[in-house]
Amino acid sequence: MAKVDPKVEREYHDLLYQLGETACAILAGDSAWRSRFRSYARVEKARDALHDRRLELATIEQQMDDEERGLADAKSAGEEEMERCQALATKFRKAINAVDEELKGLERQRVNREGALKYVYKAEKDEQRRIADLEEAGKLDRGSWPGARSTRSSWIS
Repeated sequence: MAKVDPKVEREYHDLLYQLGETACAILAGDSAWRSRFRSYARVEKARDALHDRRLELATIEQQMDDEERGLADAKSAGEEEMERCQALATKFRKAINAVDEELKGLERQRVNREGALKYVYKAEKDEQRRIADLEEAGKLDRGSWPGARSTRSSWIS
């Protein structure tokens, strides 16, 4: 079967449609013909439904066009907003990076100091345990330490 050019096929269908419309227009005026064929009522009903669907389609297409214009407007507004935000981000990028670097340095310093404090607490706990062990063994008297307060008051003599 030979391929038919889509343009020629479309023209053929358009001519058939025009022929049908012309026939309906001629026969619609002939009441005797309409009463003779019961199926003509169905043809008129189908033609009216087709007309209604075409109007509905045109309305929907118009709404879609309106929505597409609104979408294009929103998209352009969003692009403008993005450009403005990027300009602000570029403007303040150096300041933000400087603050971030300072923050990282302070965070490292805090972590180092927390680590050092942890070791000081551990050393203090170990020292207190050693002192408690020495006191239990009787080898240490807290009152004999230099700078330690004795139980007696030296200023009352």
